[in-house]
Amino acid sequence: MNDYKIIAAKIFIASLSLITYGELSPLMKADSPTYEFIVKPMPWIPLSILLAYIMVPIILLIIDNYIAYTLLSGVSLLRVAIELEGFLPPTSLRTATIILYILAIFLSLTLAVEDLSSRIRGEILRLKWSQF
Repeated sequence: MNDYKIIAAKIFIASLSLITYGELSPLMKADSPTYEFIVKPMPWIPLSILLAYIMVPIILLIIDNYIAYTLLSGVSLLRVAIELEGFLPPTSLRTATIILYILAIFLSLTLAVEDLSSRIRGEILRLKWSQF
């Protein structure tokens, strides 16, 4: 993968976290009808949603490591499971976000494979030059 595709994949994943923020922030307001069902009985839910789907993808993209990309695909897979099970109240973007998160899973796994293969290529090249 060339650098432009890697940058495009990272921008897509980061913008997906911003879409998630725009989708979930109205649900956390005190005047929202879902506030009584989600936030009031369990106040840790908004914080965990904020951390898991808005902050973690951006932090993991900054780390730029194959382990971080694998964790990012796990977070995206968890979001797909949450959306399919219906733990969050239905929104108009549910079908679109499921498709976007499935695409994010594939992109983050592709970034993980790309990072790991570049490390292996560098190690092979270093071993070949050390033979001389």
